[in-house]
Amino acid sequence: MRFHYVQDVVLVAVAAVGLSVMLLSGATGLLATVIAPFAFVAAALVPLSWRESPRWRRAWTVAAIAVFAAQAASAAAGASILEVTAEMAVYLLIHKLLQRTTARDHQQIALLALAQIAFATILLTGLRYAALLVFFVFVAPLFMALGFLRKEIEHKYATPFEGAPPEQTLERVLRTRRIATPGFVAAMLGMAVPLFLLTGAFFMLIPRLGVGLLAMPTSATFITGFSDRMVLGDLVPLIENRSPVMRVEFPDGAPDGGEAAAIRFRGTTFHLYDGRSWRKGANGADAARATAASMWKLNVPGGAPDSVFRVRVLQEPVEPSLLFLPAGTVSFRVLSPVPDPRSSMVQPVRFFADGAVGYNRRGMTGGQGADGPVLFEATVGRWPYGVRTPIDGSYGGPAEADPYMALPPGPEPLVDLAERLTAGINEPGRRAEAIARYLQTEFKYDSKGSATAGDKPLDDFLFKWKRGYCEHFSSAMTLLARAAGLRARNAAGFLGGRWNDVGGYLVVRQQDAHSWSEVEIPGVGWVVYDATPPGSGAMERTGGVFGWVADLLDTLQTSWQRHVLAFDLGRQARLFDSVAAGLRAGKDAVVAFYREHRSAVWTALGAAVAAAAGILAWRRLRRFRRIPGWGPPTRRGRRAGYEMVEARRLLADLERILRRAGVERAAHEPAERLVDRARGLGERLGDAAGAAVRRYLVARFGGGDLAAADRRVLVRRVSAATAARR
Repeated sequence: MRFHYVQDVVLVAVAAVGLSVMLLSGATGLLATVIAPFAFVAAALVPLSWRESPRWRRAWTVAAIAVFAAQAASAAAGASILEVTAEMAVYLLIHKLLQRTTARDHQQIALLALAQIAFATILLTGLRYAALLVFFVFVAPLFMALGFLRKEIEHKYATPFEGAPPEQTLERVLRTRRIATPGFVAAMLGMAVPLFLLTGAFFMLIPRLGVGLLAMPTSATFITGFSDRMVLGDLVPLIENRSPVMRVEFPDGAPDGGEAAAIRFRGTTFHLYDGRSWRKGANGADAARATAASMWKLNVPGGAPDSVFRVRVLQEPVEPSLLFLPAGTVSFRVLSPVPDPRSSMVQPVRFFADGAVGYNRRGMTGGQGADGPVLFEATVGRWPYGVRTPIDGSYGGPAEADPYMALPPGPEPLVDLAERLTAGINEPGRRAEAIARYLQTEFKYDSKGSATAGDKPLDDFLFKWKRGYCEHFSSAMTLLARAAGLRARNAAGFLGGRWNDVGGYLVVRQQDAHSWSEVEIPGVGWVVYDATPPGSGAMERTGGVFGWVADLLDTLQTSWQRHVLAFDLGRQARLFDSVAAGLRAGKDAVVAFYREHRSAVWTALGAAVAAAAGILAWRRLRRFRRIPGWGPPTRRGRRAGYEMVEARRLLADLERILRRAGVERAAHEPAERLVDRARGLGERLGDAAGAAVRRYLVARFGGGDLAAADRRVLVRRVSAATAARR
């Protein structure tokens, strides 16, 4: 591989990392984001003859002035300073790439790329930035080594010295294949391994100040259908949205597919229906003060569950700020960010009257900044009689004013249908089951239907279309249950998801948004009734190579968020505690083993010392023997290493003295080339240099003697000949 090709490829790769992080940060404008990649590719492919042309340099000087003027005008017109700065940084990188000719240009491009990576650290925290940063660190040793060699080559060969052969010009040396060999490139890339290890050690050891110190707030994703009002059809646009909302792990072991697919992640509930949309009624929130344990319990009626299982959820930042706890949650705790017990003005957790739970990042500390993901763990109960949800506030007023019994205007068709479905059934639970069974068997799920037409979409769904999506089924279930004399509410959340086979967790996406009904059964509590036909919210598995790659990327993204971005002071302290506990356990194990096997330990230690001493003695004897095998050492053998050192010193002194006179040789040239060039400066200098080189060659390769006194005499003769020439 030619040296200048290898260096140019590595340089373009480093510059590409800087450009990529700037474009990914979103700080540049739309026009610059579109144009910059094409301009970068063009700059990378411009031939050297163009870059060295004076006309080319003058043209880009004019272009630089024009760009600076345009950006100054843009800033004066009120453009964002961040956007102007980012676009200028991108332009400077491309500008220098178009004018790269010397080692100094390469160094400036590297500094610009490094500055852009540091700048993007404030704006980016995702896996794509991590991959680019890892790649930059991976090629950095190779880039620095090539840059140092380029600088030395230019220093030696930029101005050809007198008598230099044609093959020693700068252009020819840069095209040599003897420097950037495959072994050299592999060795430089391998140096990135200890660099990564050192970086990881610093990351874990340096005290954590929190990501929020530099990280800028990112806008949380607003998910329709979870605010104070839900119109029938709000969840339909989410069907094609594959953006992850949460990733769910099962610390006690993954459940079977059916159980995992049946978990409903409850967001909020709605009470009042006006004929077209649902809205919340009186639904105040009670703030919860953080404690050292940060463990909260939910008031789920109906007695203790028969069994429980745990889930650990990494939830993306969403609006409204709700914790999507699984239906049936009896207790939960927030792991990251940690609720701050010192926060007295802002409480981290809010409990709504319907059992929904909200959170406030301003009352928490650590994690990934103002709007980063939330990691929480929930204990979920199993009951023999359905899935239960928290109880709402007690209601003691008249039944006709109960918000969970309210029916929309013109309820007669609903009441007639409910009476027909529950005729002869007195037990409340069986009445709810009859309504759910009717909707599941007589109606079809259709996310593309037109059941929203008309002033009364729910009546059209029940008595005309008989097909619809989950909001139609949950709304019909809730209102028919109320018409049958049961208290009921409409709930919105998520159901199902896609199982990640690589990471072993459930990925819940926006397209998994779902709606169901919760009915209060006297003596039991609030129980989930999902009237939507089965199969509309089932867990998926992505097969094939592309599915495996998608699962791998999602696993890496999750690991990056959990173990890197969320590595705060609390986790660092726990890590140190674990390391200290491990060291103490190891020390105790070693002490216990020594006490039990003291004699064997000392015997093994003595044997190891004796073996090491024997190996050292054998190597020293072989160093001084005359022929292979055992034999007495000779004086010549004892002085061989000494004379080799003196020979090298002689050549180094000779090169140093002649360099002052303008005589140099390349690293690949023999020492005799010094004599030829020195003779061109004078016969006396040539004779002195020739004598020194001959003694060097005899001592270095011919086995001749060379004492320190002889070396000093030869060096003085060359120095005197150089001084006489002046």
